[in-house]
Amino acid sequence: MFLNAQHDRFIGGALFSLNGIGLLGETGPFWDSPKTKEGAGHGGISAGLFVKREFTQKIYAAFELRYSSKGSIYQYQNQYGSQQFESLYLDYLELPLLFGYKMKTEKRTYFLETGVAFARLMASKVEFNEEFYRTGTPTTSGFKKSDFIWIGSVKFSPVKKWKEHFLMGVSVSTSIIPINEYYKIYNLEYGLEFNYAFY
Repeated sequence: MFLNAQHDRFIGGALFSLNGIGLLGETGPFWDSPKTKEGAGHGGISAGLFVKREFTQKIYAAFELRYSSKGSIYQYQNQYGSQQFESLYLDYLELPLLFGYKMKTEKRTYFLETGVAFARLMASKVEFNEEFYRTGTPTTSGFKKSDFIWIGSVKFSPVKKWKEHFLMGVSVSTSIIPINEYYKIYNLEYGLEFNYAFY
């Protein structure tokens, strides 16, 4: 993953992200509820490795291999008036290809990135309280094995002396096509990302 050839042109590193995650689209029908009662998001993580290829002083491309946890939570009241939750967990292996632009200001350098990713669903499950099972509890049987994603991010080095070795920033990603066979549902992910480059 980390290349020695053309050392001044290739950069390898690791990434970690704390994310807010949720579902967009027809989440109401999926959760067997009115459309006004959509599932709420919850927390997830992403982690992986990247290699970056600089084309000019300002333009570069990056290829990543990352794990991402996604999903959503639906909150409702059962027949006894108690608050209940149904949680959907989707674990993906993602291969993002990103293009970046390095923008320098007087105080710091910003890295603007955008691109697409192919993702493969590795595991999925729905958790709920079986004691209060309700008709129409969703399953993961309709979720597609593949997801195609758009990604955008802005990163910078929080400490000037660290230069480009350590970057942090915000990122957002969403599915380009529905991830479910029966409903128009899309993954949404937004988070605080940390990159550390070895070079």
